Amino acid sequence: MSVYAIDLTKQDFNYQYDPYSPVSIKHKLTQKNNEFTLYIMLNLKNPLRQEYFFEIDILAQKGYSDKNDIIVDTELIKQDSTRKLILMKYQFSVDKMYDLLVGSFLINSINYYYDIPIHSGLKFPIPEIVPLKENGWPYFENYIVQGNTVNFGQTAYSFQYDDQFGTAMPPMASDIEPSSNTIKIDSSFVSTAFTPDKERMLFFNQTDSSSNAGCSFLSVSPYYPKLRRIDDLAKAIVYLCKKEEYDKIQNAGDTKKEFDRFWISVVSSEDRARSILKRYFNHVRYANAFFTNYKEGWRTDRGMIYIIYGNPKEVIRSDDKEIWSYTINRKKQNFNFAKVPNLFVQHHYVLIRDNDLSKVWLNEVGKWRKGNM
Repeated sequence: MSVYAIDLTKQDFNYQYDPYSPVSIKHKLTQKNNEFTLYIMLNLKNPLRQEYFFEIDILAQKGYSDKNDIIVDTELIKQDSTRKLILMKYQFSVDKMYDLLVGSFLINSINYYYDIPIHSGLKFPIPEIVPLKENGWPYFENYIVQGNTVNFGQTAYSFQYDDQFGTAMPPMASDIEPSSNTIKIDSSFVSTAFTPDKERMLFFNQTDSSSNAGCSFLSVSPYYPKLRRIDDLAKAIVYLCKKEEYDKIQNAGDTKKEFDRFWISVVSSEDRARSILKRYFNHVRYANAFFTNYKEGWRTDRGMIYIIYGNPKEVIRSDDKEIWSYTINRKKQNFNFAKVPNLFVQHHYVLIRDNDLSKVWLNEVGKWRKGNM
């Protein structure tokens, strides 16, 4: 046992959603029987200082608030590093009594923690495969650019779904997204590798089609997580529009003309509109980078809140929820996201909606529309 305990419910994870954080941590995980393969990518904004050591421990514990942990006996089987990018591949086993892996990273004398639920902390089993690049490292994002080849290293069953997924509803509304069992498979095939030829297609991949274990990814444009095409930009402003405004933009013969007219009409100053437009779509880009899962990040619940409010001041996690905190008008405002089962992704968070959130939502949207951000 380690001599210290990590109560992760008291850790602030907001740096994981901060585009200016000194470090970005991503992972992919596979499991066969009780053997895990863990891929980790560290992207460092500032190169490692020579006077400091880089240290990593993989810990296992029974949950986010567990008072004890053990250091996992890992085998580093592959590593590629530059001054700013570190890729590592580990193999190890973990007793089924533990539900959570914790990466403990000491980088430039600062500790960062990274949580990876396993075993009963998951909504469905960990897959045996992850999408791999030609160099053997995985695609660490949950999206892959259309035209890039995906390798699995073994035969996999792949199920393709077209865009049947809704856009997040406001915090005071009911979520009307279709449930997983109403989604229709567009096509299926068996292969060891394939190249997605369309954008906005979801691929769910398995080694055993009779199980519910699998990995998914979304095919995207070469610009992603940025949006550049006018049709994409026009769709992503849904959170700022009244219904009639949004419908008018979507149905316009000249989408760009109507899109520009909307921004100038609500912000009133062309220069100010340009500035607000840039800021809004920076938030959209970050939402796509952080929250893309089975649909674009800007369309998810967390992506919606991120776009309107920005990076949360504090992010607290437990086994079944995530709480974001902001300071709005000198008062603390929380948004609660519950972890719920989903057919396509392990960690699906749904905003707990409440009519009481109506005022704080409409006020913040109003600031965007007035150009007061």
